[in-house]
Amino acid sequence: MAERVTGLLAGRWPGAANLLRRSHRVRWVLADQVLVSGASFLTGILIARALGLTRFGIFSLAWMVVLIAQSVQTALIISPMMSLGPKEPAASARGYYGATFIQQLLLALLLTALPAGLWLLGRFGLAPGAWASVAGPLALCLLAVQIQDYLRRYHFVCGRVARAFASDLVRNGAQLALLWPVLARVPAEQGVETALLLMAACALAGILVFGAQVPALRHDGPGIGALARRHQSLSGWLLGASLLQWLTSHLFVAASGALLGAAAVGALRAAQNLIAVTHLFFQAADNLVPPHAARIYHRDGRPGLARFVRRLMLGGGALTALAGLALAWPAEWWLRLFFGDEYAAYGLLVAGYAVSYVLMALIVPLRYAFVAMEAGRPVFIGYVLASAFTLAACYPLIESWRLGGVMAGIIGVQLIMLLNLGRHARRQMLLP
Repeated sequence: MAERVTGLLAGRWPGAANLLRRSHRVRWVLADQVLVSGASFLTGILIARALGLTRFGIFSLAWMVVLIAQSVQTALIISPMMSLGPKEPAASARGYYGATFIQQLLLALLLTALPAGLWLLGRFGLAPGAWASVAGPLALCLLAVQIQDYLRRYHFVCGRVARAFASDLVRNGAQLALLWPVLARVPAEQGVETALLLMAACALAGILVFGAQVPALRHDGPGIGALARRHQSLSGWLLGASLLQWLTSHLFVAASGALLGAAAVGALRAAQNLIAVTHLFFQAADNLVPPHAARIYHRDGRPGLARFVRRLMLGGGALTALAGLALAWPAEWWLRLFFGDEYAAYGLLVAGYAVSYVLMALIVPLRYAFVAMEAGRPVFIGYVLASAFTLAACYPLIESWRLGGVMAGIIGVQLIMLLNLGRHARRQMLLP
C-alpha cells in the first residue's frame, strides 16, 4: 500500500514522495535495529543460563571469531558496497552487486577455512579435542552468519527494507524460540557446540527468506579482480581501522580467558550484555545519524555540525549515564535475575562497563562528526594509540589485578579514544 501511495505521489509531487520513501525506510531501519539489539540481549541471557559460567565463557571466546570475521567482511565488502552501490547507474548496478556477492562467497569460504581445518585435524587426533569439537560448528556458523549479514545489507542498500527485516525476524525469532528448549535437553559437555550449530541454522533460515532475490553474477558486471581493486581505495584503511577496533574491544576479554580461565570470560560477557542495552540509541543511530550529520555540515558548515555534535554528546551521555546507574547500582540483583545465581558475584564488572559505555557515548558523536567532514585520520590515530596501550598494558594489568585489571584496561581504551578525538575536535572548533 505504501509503495502504491509513493508511486502516485512521485508523478505530481516528487518531493513529497521522496520524504515518504525516506520516512518509510527510517521506520524499518529503526525497527530492525531494535529487533537485532533486543534479540542479541535475550540470546546472550538464554545461552548464559543454559550453559553456565564456564561454558558460556568458551562460547563467548568462539563467538569472538565470528565478530572478527564480520569486522573483516564489513571493511572489505559491506562498507564499500553501501558507499559505492547506490552511486551505480541502473544499467550496471545488477552486475556490480552480482560481483560483490561472489566476492562475499569467496571471502566467507576463506574465513571459514581455518576452523574447518582445525575440525578436520581434530578428527585425525592432530588437534586439541576440546577446541576441535567446537571448530566444526564454528565454521558453519561463520559461513551462515556472513552470508545472511551480506544479504540483509544488500537489501537495505537496494531499498527492500521489509525483506531484510523479515530475514532478521526469522533468524532472531528462531534463536529465541529454540535455544532454551534445545540446550536444556543436550548433555552439558555438548552445549557450546549445540549453541553454535543452532546459531548457524537460524542464520540459514534467515538466508532462505530472501529466496531467489540474491544478486547474480552477470557478464556485463565487473570481474572479481577489478572489483577488489575498486574497493581497495576505500577498504584499505577501513580494514586496518576495523582490526584495530576489534583489538581494542576484545583483546582484554580474550586475554582474560587465557590468564584467568573461561569462567572469567563468561562473567565479563554477562556484565557487558547487561549494560549494552544502554547503547541501543547509538546502535540505531549508526544507520541514520552519519548521513544527517553530513547534510548538516554541507548546509551549515562547521558551526552547525558543532552544535549538533554537542547536543548529541550531552543527550546521549546523560541518558547512558542514567541507564548505566540504574543497572550498576543493584547490579547483583540484575545479574541474578537475568543470568542466574553464579553470575551475581560479578556486580562490579557491570559498574566498570557502565563507565566505559558513558565514555563511548561521548566518543560516538565525535566519530560521526569526523566522518561527516571526511576526516578519518583522527579516528584511525585513536585506534592506533588505543591498540598500543592494549598490547602494552594487557598482560601486566590482568596479572596484577585480575578482572579489575581487565576493567581498568577497557576503561583506559575508551579514555584514550575520547582524549584523542577531543583534542582533534577542539582543533577543528567542534568543541570549546
